[in-house]
Amino acid sequence: MGNSRYPMEELVPVVAKLAFRMTGGESTSVSYERAQQLMEAVLYCLQAYETDSGNGLEGQKIPAEEAWRIGYRRVTEKVLLLKECYHAMLPDFCDYGVACLRDVVQEGIPAFFRVYDPQFCPQDTVLTMDYPVLCEIAPGTGVDAVYAYVSCIAAEQRFLAGFAEGYVRRVLQDYQEDRGALMENICAVLLPNVLGHLLLHKPLGQEGFTEEELERLGDYVRGPEETKTFLKNVVARMVAQRYNGEQGLADYLCGEVENIAVRMAHYRENGCLKRLFFR
Repeated sequence: MGNSRYPMEELVPVVAKLAFRMTGGESTSVSYERAQQLMEAVLYCLQAYETDSGNGLEGQKIPAEEAWRIGYRRVTEKVLLLKECYHAMLPDFCDYGVACLRDVVQEGIPAFFRVYDPQFCPQDTVLTMDYPVLCEIAPGTGVDAVYAYVSCIAAEQRFLAGFAEGYVRRVLQDYQEDRGALMENICAVLLPNVLGHLLLHKPLGQEGFTEEELERLGDYVRGPEETKTFLKNVVARMVAQRYNGEQGLADYLCGEVENIAVRMAHYRENGCLKRLFFR
């Protein structure tokens, strides 16, 4: 259960009112498990209130019930923001034949909207995040976690839309013959190949890398931090040129750069850079 600056004696009356609503006005008596669930619901909304702009811990303390109501409104607003983000992504959404991404976007997220209960269970995440994204979702649950997750997928869709769909599908096919069963992030597979082309100043239309080109790519491997910094600068330039300098997208993609730098060093040492740069 989360923490709150409000003492328990101030929270219990709020929980009791929620229990009264939940039972249709018949009683404030509920099972221990349900009471615990309602307490977590209250704490979730209080957290939404306390982290909202201007409501930090240094701010003036208001009664717990008033803070809960403000927090509850904030949670419902986040649901609306999530819907806006999701529906803005849908018209151009492409799963590139990856089943787990398709299932999350076409089935999982709509199911979240159907069953999510911001009043009695706002802390329930509901959505199973089977498709992996490039960054860790910050500790949290409910609509906060789902909004962060969908924002990641939306950023990926903007990035992937900058390439021909056929090219992305061929990269995935080369990586795993049954790309429909792929359980890895699409951008994590695609980005190294894109960086390979950028480093060699080679058009994407000239797919694949020769042994001589792989050797040249290996020459970019330096110390871990130097390689990572260099690759991040390449990503930043790419985003500046192809995506109007969208900082959020650059930051998201750069989250994968450390993994790429480590893999480059490992594959170069073992003479198998073809496993990273292959299309």
